[in-house]
Order: sequence, then C-alpha cells, then structure tokens
Amino acid sequence: MSAIDPDFGKNMKACLQEAGFDVSITEDGDIKSAVPSDQLSVFRKARAKCEAEFGYDKPPEQTTAQKKKLYHALVSLADCLESQGYAIAQRPSEQAFLDGAIFDPYGEVLIPRNSTPPSDDEYKRLLKLCPYP
Repeated sequence: MSAIDPDFGKNMKACLQEAGFDVSITEDGDIKSAVPSDQLSVFRKARAKCEAEFGYDKPPEQTTAQKKKLYHALVSLADCLESQGYAIAQRPSEQAFLDGAIFDPYGEVLIPRNSTPPSDDEYKRLLKLCPYP
C-alpha cells in the first residue's frame, strides 16, 4: 500500500493511535503493532475503519491476469515466510482471491495472532529474503 500512497504509514499510524493502539511504521512504510489476541478483532475493525477513512480500502482496478499474477506472487511470498518459521494460516484459493478475498502474508507476520511481531532487524532480514511482490 505504501507504494501507492507515500503517506500510508503516517496516516494509518495517526488513525490507529487515535483508536488507542500503539503502532509503528516499518521501514517500507507499512504498519507494525503488537496486538494482544483478545484485542485482535477490535484492532482489525479499527484498521478497516482507518483504511476506509483514507480510501485505502479501495484498491485500484486490476485485470484478471494481473490478479492471478499477484496471487501466485503472494503464494510464493507465503511459502518464503513459512520457510523462515512464520505460520501463514489464511491462504485463499485462487478463485476466492479473484473474487475479492484478502491475502496478506506479511499482515500475519506483522500482526500475529498468538505471538509478538518480529523485531525491526528481523523484519529487515525477512524483507531481503522474502520481498513484497
């Protein structure tokens, strides 16, 4: 998202902090937070509200071929992250992704369900080994 809007991290950080969450901006401009598992659903709702507020909930239109290419790149990214010891639980089918399902492997690493997010150094290491598509 940060490649589309250079202010993504700044906007989302301010909005999520206003919602009561301690977040930071990663080196590539995304959001990182250690959210307790009992607050995860509240955090996701706050993030969705913030994304809608800034228009980040409406990605630019892509062709089917572009979506398929992105899907397979995200599958490769998920495989890479798993090879580094990170569990990626949510893998929609290709058709579900084409129909609009969210697939964000790094989202599961940066906002993990039952553990703390990686340190900044670990995140930088992961980005080198498993870059965003």
